[in-house]
Amino acid sequence: MVDVLILGAGGAGYPAAFFLARSGKSVLLVDPIGNLGGDCLAEGCVPSKAMREAALVRALADKFGNFGLRGDKPAVDWRAVLAHKDRVQSTRYAQHREEIAQGGALFVQGRGAIVAPNRARIDAADGDTREVGFRHL
Repeated sequence: MVDVLILGAGGAGYPAAFFLARSGKSVLLVDPIGNLGGDCLAEGCVPSKAMREAALVRALADKFGNFGLRGDKPAVDWRAVLAHKDRVQSTRYAQHREEIAQGGALFVQGRGAIVAPNRARIDAADGDTREVGFRHL
């Protein structure tokens, strides 16, 4: 039995698990992807900003001459930009996992389904299946 079962480790689930666990609640956080942070970190905000920043810096280079700066304008190495994005994501994923662990929440990569009032079946990615009781969802 846990105090709180959270299905989904995205922009709402991950911080909720963190703060509830830090406040003393027993928390089980379940997510099928296994990366904490949701679409913002995986596909939205973080990746798009890494690419946007590269484009903005390149556009700024077009104005070097206006400030008396001379030389070749830099080319964008998109593989390097993507590698930077990957490093940022990996770092953030690791930070989120560490925060959840330090906060005391339990994280399971898998899927959860409500099977009865205050009961859920958790199908973990490692093949383990179990039922858990919860006070709040």
